[in-house]
Amino acid sequence: MRSIIFVLFLFPLILFAESSKSVKFHQGSLTSAKEKAMNEGKLYFVDFVANYCYMCKMMDETTFRDERVVDYMEKNYVPVKINVDDFDGFVWKQKYQIKVLPTIMIFNSKGEIVARHEESLGGTRLLSILETHNRSYNKIVIPVTPSTPTSPVYEESTTSSQGNTATPPTNSNTTTSTTTNSPIYSESPPTSITSSENHTTSNLPPTSSNAEEVIIPTNENHTTPAVNAGEGLFEFSVKRHPSIGFGIQVGVFQDYANVLQEVAKLENLYTESVLVHITKLNNKLAYRVIIGNFNSKYIAENYHNNILKAKGTNGFIKDLASLQ
Repeated sequence: MRSIIFVLFLFPLILFAESSKSVKFHQGSLTSAKEKAMNEGKLYFVDFVANYCYMCKMMDETTFRDERVVDYMEKNYVPVKINVDDFDGFVWKQKYQIKVLPTIMIFNSKGEIVARHEESLGGTRLLSILETHNRSYNKIVIPVTPSTPTSPVYEESTTSSQGNTATPPTNSNTTTSTTTNSPIYSESPPTSITSSENHTTSNLPPTSSNAEEVIIPTNENHTTPAVNAGEGLFEFSVKRHPSIGFGIQVGVFQDYANVLQEVAKLENLYTESVLVHITKLNNKLAYRVIIGNFNSKYIAENYHNNILKAKGTNGFIKDLASLQ
């Protein structure tokens, strides 16, 4: 009887030891995960989740702690987790029409979808799915120059289409990153999300009003050759814009690839100029996308209500003087 009690006492400890190992999700954007998979000749695995998704959390505690899954994923896949509550996450949610959580998608190294599962999966079932798609024709090495870093780079102080937009900031004394790798929260969702100046949720921590802004180049004639952002080829130029007048803020993004696509889309829809304000929110680099440079708040409101909303774009009026 004593020996049985001793075994039962040890059993929870064994389970705890096994559960200490878990899938190491890529600490970057979906774009950089794709580039990593292309360079390494792997498939990439995308887990769409949300803060309120109970089954998503259950998979974190069970499926993604299964040692068989952990080992197999590490050798053959680039796993990335996308939170649809985040601003860039909402963009991917729209693109891939995510309506059920969790949704798991598997892409080959070319970026082609090879599997989609709209359900929670146990370790054995997931391992079987991973093995099914782990084929040489899905793991072709495609060398690509990363458009975003694979690890966070923060300053201490602070579907495909063509179009023109702004480039990330650089100066002689500061190294910047075109993207961060952790979800950011801000005062406004991206395009296609209804937002207002007073929009708040429990997931939006306060931002500092005196946060130091990132400086962009002041050379009016500065131009940059076309670059591959991972989700399409874009040609763009940059010039400093005066902080005068009023604009309509329609989105805040973390992933610069999303900024390129969003600006290209807006420039195809509207004749007004599209501005990109580079800032830091909660100590993370962020990009505000703003339509127009109107002489008065009244004109900006009329344009928003009569032009933007008619084409499905929502935003709120922003005094450009506040965006130095």
